[in-house]
Amino acid sequence: MKNKNRFGFLTGFTLSCILHMSVVMLYFYYDTQKEGIKNAVKEPLRLSLNMFAPEPKKEEIVEVKPEPKPKPKPKPKPKPKPEIVKVPIPQEVIEEQIEEQVEETKESEEVQEEIIQEVQITSAASLVEDESYKFLIVAAIEKHKGYPSKAKRMNMEGLVTIKLKIDKNGNLILVEIANSSGYGILDSHTIKSVQKASKEFPKLPRDMTFTVPISYKIDKEL
Repeated sequence: MKNKNRFGFLTGFTLSCILHMSVVMLYFYYDTQKEGIKNAVKEPLRLSLNMFAPEPKKEEIVEVKPEPKPKPKPKPKPKPKPEIVKVPIPQEVIEEQIEEQVEETKESEEVQEEIIQEVQITSAASLVEDESYKFLIVAAIEKHKGYPSKAKRMNMEGLVTIKLKIDKNGNLILVEIANSSGYGILDSHTIKSVQKASKEFPKLPRDMTFTVPISYKIDKEL
């Protein structure tokens, strides 16, 4: 009986100690948590905008590869020149060609000589014809020339060269002094004489130009 009471006492005492120790431990735990909460309230909550900023993107480094250099175009191969095959010309053919050239040269020379002769004949005939018409014109002027009395009294002598242009119908187109005598009286008298004589100019094969000398000389024997 005594043993049961002793066991019950020990059990109760042990439980009582465990209970008290649990209460003490709870007290200390609660006190510690209370201090932590006070400290958390004292310190303000600091927020930074960097916390919400997106993380910076890492710059991707792209390696630029150099473009490959174009390969040089191969130079075109020169085309082979065609070979010129020289065919020898027979001596007979060469001689014939030379003879033909000589004959052509002779013929051309003969033609040239004939043309020159014809031109010379034509020129001579034209010259003779021109001189014959010139003679008729000078004769008509001499017929109407006379001698200015004033110039004769003053012993004025000289040679007046005039230029005449006459159309194919014998009409006087132009008269002018080509070379003066040195005396205005003789020069003007010559122009008037030509104008009077133009009524007797012959018809011509074409429009013609003449250069005519008119001489004034006093006959002192009269």
